[in-house]
Amino acid sequence: QSARLHKHLHQIECDEGWLVSAQQQHAIKADVLECRLVSAKSSLCKESIRAAYLELGDFWKDSGMLKESLKCHLRTRDYCINSKQSAQMCLAVIELGIDMRNFTHVNSYVNKAENTAHLVSNDPLSAAKFRAASGISALYANSFREAANAFTDLSMELSSSEFDTVLSAEDIALYGSILALASLDREELHLSVLDSSNLKQRLELLPWMRDALRHLSR
Repeated sequence: QSARLHKHLHQIECDEGWLVSAQQQHAIKADVLECRLVSAKSSLCKESIRAAYLELGDFWKDSGMLKESLKCHLRTRDYCINSKQSAQMCLAVIELGIDMRNFTHVNSYVNKAENTAHLVSNDPLSAAKFRAASGISALYANSFREAANAFTDLSMELSSSEFDTVLSAEDIALYGSILALASLDREELHLSVLDSSNLKQRLELLPWMRDALRHLSR
C-alpha cells in the first residue's frame, strides 16, 4: 500500500512482482525462525533458546518491526547464563529503546546494568556503551549538564566502530563539546574537555570544534 502511494505521489513505478516475492520470502524466513524457536524450546537447552530468540529478534529489527524485535530480546533475559550474555541483552534492549525513542526502557536497562557490578567491572567496553546510552537519554530529557558529564568522561574503550549503530566518535566529540559549552563554567570546561585525555583525543576528529573551544575558554 505504501509503495502504491509513493507511485501516485512521485510517479515512481512499483515492481509488483518483486514486492510480492519479497513479502513471500520474508514470511517464509519468519516461519523458519519461529520453527527453530519452537524446536529450541522443546530441547530445554537455555543457550539454544536464547540463540533462537536473538536470531528472531535481529530478523524483526532488520525488517523494521522494532516492537517485535524488542519482545524477542527481552525474552532472552530468562536464558542468559553469564554476565556477558546479560550485558548483551541489556545493550540490545537499550539500542532498540533509542531507535524507538522509548527512553523508559533505555534508563531502566542502563540502571540495571550499572547497578549490577559484574556487568560493568569485568567489561569496560560494555560499561562505556551504557554510559553513552545514559548520555543520549539525558540529552533527550534536556538534562544538559548530566549529558555533558556522560559524553565528556566516556573512556577510549569506545572506539569509532564499537557503537556506530548508535553514535560515532565524532558524535561523542560534538555532543560532549556543545553540551559542555552550554552547561559548564570555564574551569569545568578546561577539566572536562580541553584537559580530558578522552574527549581531547576525539576532538582531533573535529579540529574546527577543538579550535573554537580553545578560543572560547580563554
